[in-house]
Amino acid sequence: MSAIPARESLPKHLTMPQAWSWVVYRSVEATLRAIDRHALSALKHFSEVPQVGSSEDLHLALCEGQLSATGETDSGFREIPPIEWESLPVAPLDPSRQHPYTRIFVDRDELLKQFGELRTQNRPGAPPKYDWDCVKKAAATEAPMSRNQLAEVLIASFEARWSKRIGLSTMKKYLKNWGY
Repeated sequence: MSAIPARESLPKHLTMPQAWSWVVYRSVEATLRAIDRHALSALKHFSEVPQVGSSEDLHLALCEGQLSATGETDSGFREIPPIEWESLPVAPLDPSRQHPYTRIFVDRDELLKQFGELRTQNRPGAPPKYDWDCVKKAAATEAPMSRNQLAEVLIASFEARWSKRIGLSTMKKYLKNWGY
C-alpha cells in the first residue's frame, strides 16, 4: 500500500503503463516508475510490489465505458470509444499494437474514482463481490464450448456460492479477456 496520497502525487494524466501499474499495484511509487513500456516491463519482471488488481480489471473498465482514455493520432487527441478497447490491449509492450494511437492517457481522478486507493489494515472493507480467480480456474477445467455456453455454465455453477448472480455480459467480457 502507498503511504503517499495518490491524488496529490500522481500526474493529472497517466500513461497507459502508469494506469496499468496503478490498477495492478495501487502503489504511487510503482505507478510513477512505470512511465513507459520499457519501465513497465522492468516493473512486471523485477518488482516485489504485491499485485492487488489485474490488467483484466483495467481492460474491462475501458470496454464497459466505466473509465475513459484519450489517444493521440495523426490528427490530434480524441477520446477512445469503449468499443475500440475490444481490440486494443492495455499497456502493450509493442506500441504498434495501439495503432492508430501513438500515445494513450487516462485521467488520474477518473482512474482513482474507479480504482481507489487501498484501505489501511485497520479499516474494514467490503470483500470483493466475486472471486474472479476462482471463476478463471473453473473456466480452464471445463470442456471446450462456445463462450456463451461457458458463461452460462459458470454462472450456474457459481450462483449458489454468491448472493448476487453474475450478469451474462459481464461473464462473457471476462471470458473474452481471458482468451475464451
